[in-house]
Amino acid sequence: MTLTMPPLRDRPDDIPVLARHILERLSAAHGKPVTGFAPDTLACLESYGWPGNVRELQNEIMRMLVLCEGDTLDADLLSDQVLRGAALNARPASPEDGPLPPLDLIGQGGPLKSRIERVEAGILMETLVRCRWNKSKAADELGLSRMGLRAKLERYGIERGPAQRH
Repeated sequence: MTLTMPPLRDRPDDIPVLARHILERLSAAHGKPVTGFAPDTLACLESYGWPGNVRELQNEIMRMLVLCEGDTLDADLLSDQVLRGAALNARPASPEDGPLPPLDLIGQGGPLKSRIERVEAGILMETLVRCRWNKSKAADELGLSRMGLRAKLERYGIERGPAQRH
């Protein structure tokens, strides 16, 4: 008898439970009292595609645990790869086209303008998550005014979801 388990990317609802279990185990094994994840961290973990499945998730949590100085794993501890992947899969809305598909730019067709907009929306999401939704900090990092950032967020329909609020 063979038991087939679908890949982690097909089971995003399992990620918070798995992540908490892995963190508990690693925290105890390494004597580091980290109690959990910030909500935006879990949202990023759920949005990422996890090509390496559970082993990659475990390695990411271990990396975050080593870097953590507090008792909670925040999104700013996520690797750039996970942040980018989560931002690309977040599917911000576009007023003209409705929800945008995940940003697989290599396999994505369409006019240049649409492709550039998808890249820009992904960069905005990644930066906001990394800056923990501090719009002033994100605008400064992107070289935009706060009003300019707000206009771009409205254009792409990007807003902080309930899973990303503290």
